[in-house]
Amino acid sequence: MTGTAVRRSEPRRVTEAQVVDAAMWLLDMGGPAAASIRRIAAAMDVAPQAVYTYFPDTASVGRAVVERLIGEVVAATEPGTDAKSWQDDLEALALRVSRRFADHPGTVPLVVAGSTGGPNERRLAGRVRELLTAAGLDAADADWGTYLIGVYVLGAATRPDSEARFVWGLRRLLAGLCVPLGANPYW
Repeated sequence: MTGTAVRRSEPRRVTEAQVVDAAMWLLDMGGPAAASIRRIAAAMDVAPQAVYTYFPDTASVGRAVVERLIGEVVAATEPGTDAKSWQDDLEALALRVSRRFADHPGTVPLVVAGSTGGPNERRLAGRVRELLTAAGLDAADADWGTYLIGVYVLGAATRPDSEARFVWGLRRLLAGLCVPLGANPYW
């Protein structure tokens, strides 16, 4: 060596939000298989370790992406703003969720894979429960109703169809939630 020091460049710093942005872009381009830690790092032009700083694995990145999308829906939700009824509020909320995931279809398998366990998901479920309680359901039925609505919205997201059909089914589901069991001769 000639005595000249080798100058190393500073590692590029990234934020957690930038990692989620890159993951979402990759998911939009190629679905869940496209958003590995290595691919996220490559898309950001950083070493994989920069991604591992924030996320221990690909699944945790996926949960962060879903949590962000749910957070965007929750942030845009004002209880009872223009709605005439709890059904109107729930319909508007379900449509916002459906549209948000339709905008990012690569995230749908991540949503179907399981709960994020995050605060935005809990806030969304809490809002649905609150609306169902306002409709007259007791706490247990509001919990089951929240689950049922979630399954409907996620199921619809896995098989995109017309918004008119989605709303048609959602309205029937919501109408049925308020019918006491035993009030219908077919139950």
